[in-house]
Parts: sequence; structure tokens; C-alpha cells
Amino acid sequence: MKNCNLSRCTQMLMFLVPFAAFALSGNLQAVSGAFSGRTRRRNYRPKGSVQVLFATLLLAALPAAASSVVTTTTLGVTSAGSAVTTISSGSVVTLTATVTAGTTPVTIGQVTFCDAAATYCTDIHVLGTAQLTSSGTATFNLRPGLGVYGIKAYFVGTTAYQTSMSATQNLTVTGTLPSSTALTLSGVAGNYTLTANIGGGGRLAPSGSVTYIDSSNGNATLATAAVSILRQSRRLYGVSRSKRLERGR
Repeated sequence: MKNCNLSRCTQMLMFLVPFAAFALSGNLQAVSGAFSGRTRRRNYRPKGSVQVLFATLLLAALPAAASSVVTTTTLGVTSAGSAVTTISSGSVVTLTATVTAGTTPVTIGQVTFCDAAATYCTDIHVLGTAQLTSSGTATFNLRPGLGVYGIKAYFVGTTAYQTSMSATQNLTVTGTLPSSTALTLSGVAGNYTLTANIGGGGRLAPSGSVTYIDSSNGNATLATAAVSILRQSRRLYGVSRSKRLERGR
């Protein structure tokens, strides 16, 4: 039973179940003539050793029939045919998962590519999915936005093959994104507060600093202030508040 394949174990299980069911119930019907020479039927309760034999055979068949083969999943990250860990914004990346059972390629099933930082590879953490091919690989192309990524490939498994997860592959996407700045003024004459609201898209919030200049005075610098994250969602915002400006004193 240890070395039987899934199909053979299933057939063995189907063969044993009817006998085991009768043996375990203790109500196996037998022709009484085999024991007393009579021709009429009567209930026969098999000895405990017979029950144990059938139960043992049944329990031995169950794990073998239900077992599946251990798999291994590896992940490769390439761009323009070469392995990469850093790319520029706008580049297309190819994720390639390879699933094997020992040295044999697994050619059926689905692979999910996901954010390695997530506890579960579901919902918004899924980057994409792909079916395994006859070569035992599944590929998915994407154009990631700016930021730092940790990516894993998850083989979801089948009735014959167990699930498996690849090691994390890191990817950094560099470049710049367009931004917008809105300036607001509060306070009274001689004691103003300038606030710059900076908006940007992508995975990274705006950072750096904002310099406030006086365009009526040869673009003289009034103040410089660091940008802090105000709100983070699909569109990212930052805010920079200057020191209070005291003029006319």
C-alpha cells in the first residue's frame, strides 16, 4: 500500500469498503449451513480478529488513497529576457514560476503571483494568476509602478499534487512621477502661515522638502519645510507647512 499510486489506492479502497462496513457493524450475514449443516439463514457475528483485520486494511488504504505528491515551486523575475532586481518605471516584467514533483515537471494546476508581505495570497494582494503548461511553468507579465516589491509564486495544488510556495523575489522600480502642488495662506498681515499640499500617484508618497519663494522680490527664499504624509490611498498626498512668516517688523 505504501507504494501504490492514487488510482490504485482508490480502487483498493472501493474494494475494501463494503467488506469493512459489514465487519465493523457486526451483522455480516452468512449461510448457517456452513457452520451447522442447516440451509436457513441466521445472523452471524464475526470474531473480533476478523473485524480488526478489515478495519486495519481500511485504515491503511485511506491515507494512501488520500495522499498527494509533494511539490516545489521556484520563481524567476526577468525583463527583456534577463533576470532583474531593479528596473526603471514603465518596464515590463515577466514572472515565471516552475513547479516540480521531485525532478518531474507538474503540468496541471494554477499558480498565483502575490505580494510576499501579505499573510494570505488573496484579494488585493494578488498580482496575477497563470496556468501551468506542458513544460511545468506558468508565466505572467506586468508593468509595476514605482516602489519596492516582494513577490512570491503560490502553486494552489490539485487532488494529485500538494500546494507549495516559492521563496521571495525582491524588485525595485525606480523613476519619477508627476506631482501637483497647491499653496494656501492663512494668518494676518505680518504673521502668515504658508501650506503646500503635494499630490502624486503610485505606491510611494511624496517626500522631500518645499521651498517658498517671493516671486515679487526676485524669487527670494522665504522658508523651506519638509514634506510629511497627510493621507495615503490610491492617490498619495503630502503636506508641507512653513514656519510663520513675519514681515514688516
